[in-house]
Amino acid sequence: MTARGAFVGPIIDDLDTISSRVRARSKLGFTDLNRILEDFFKELLNLIYTANLVNLNEIRRNAPGLDLGDTTSTTKRAFQVTSQASSQKINDTLEAISDADAALYDEIYVLIIGEPQAKYSLNPAQVERVGFQHRSIIGMTELASRIIASEIDTIRSVYEKLRAELQRITVELEVAIDGKFETSLAGLVEDRPAVNRSDASLLFAYDEEGSLFTSREEAQAALDGFVDRLELLPRMTRQFLGWLLDNTDLALGLDKPGIFSTGVSVNADLVARKHSDQRVLHEDIRLLRSWKFVDYDDDGDGNSPRVSINFPGAHGTSLYEALPYFLVDRKLSAETLFSTMNFTVFGPPPAALPPVPAKKKKQKEQKTPRKK
Repeated sequence: MTARGAFVGPIIDDLDTISSRVRARSKLGFTDLNRILEDFFKELLNLIYTANLVNLNEIRRNAPGLDLGDTTSTTKRAFQVTSQASSQKINDTLEAISDADAALYDEIYVLIIGEPQAKYSLNPAQVERVGFQHRSIIGMTELASRIIASEIDTIRSVYEKLRAELQRITVELEVAIDGKFETSLAGLVEDRPAVNRSDASLLFAYDEEGSLFTSREEAQAALDGFVDRLELLPRMTRQFLGWLLDNTDLALGLDKPGIFSTGVSVNADLVARKHSDQRVLHEDIRLLRSWKFVDYDDDGDGNSPRVSINFPGAHGTSLYEALPYFLVDRKLSAETLFSTMNFTVFGPPPAALPPVPAKKKKQKEQKTPRKK
């Protein structure tokens, strides 16, 4: 998949998600979406049209006919943002536009959060007065088409904007039914993963020289300590960490094996070039650095910086050496391993400890009452 294709699919899905929420609200009689969506679409349209739109309702309360306007760009544009696609709505909008605004703006659009009708019966006099055209009615399909035809930097910016705002927008568009909302925190927050642990017997047996772990129990404790920290990460961040481990110099079979500082390292420029979403990349790197899973080192010598991988929870052990070599030798994917959290590749699940028998309480001896 090309970089353009990686962005376009999610953009179309996100716009459809917003449209679906709007349709659901409209069916329940909630058609006033301006307060929720005006600023969102203002920023989105500024990216798409390279414009400087401002919210006209903030400048002049309830600006007649128009919600967004740009009077500083070469092409002066204005938009009405609405969930209603009827001819009556378009005609009402055109009639509400003042003569001054009609003369001020070069292009006036009606942005429908959804899809426009196939045909419109518009007032010819108002159409001529405002300089309006049928193609000036834009739905989400037309908006998506314009995005797809844009430069890749614009597409990426739109993608990042939608990714950043979609959750907030969809939640704000919800309507409570019987006092309850469809979306809850439980539906938004990722659960802790199910973990299949290992007794690390295969990992311990892999160390033929016996120089890494003094016992299987030590290997298991080191692995468990790392897994305890790993399961706190979001799934996608765990998967990204595994991908980093799969792309170290060691895993790629380069001449320099990649043992760097406190762990195995990967070329940071390689990571940046391969990752399609720079915002998500920076967020993952920040999180992994703050929790000591990675370090970022740049010597400033003109060579690529390095991202070195650490194993928090297992410090003071040789897990940082044993685990990467074990995976490479057996051609196993750390990305899959960290995503599924199934660590039985290092040995079977730990044997269940027998239950500790409850201690019996000693019965107090009854003393014979002394005779008076």
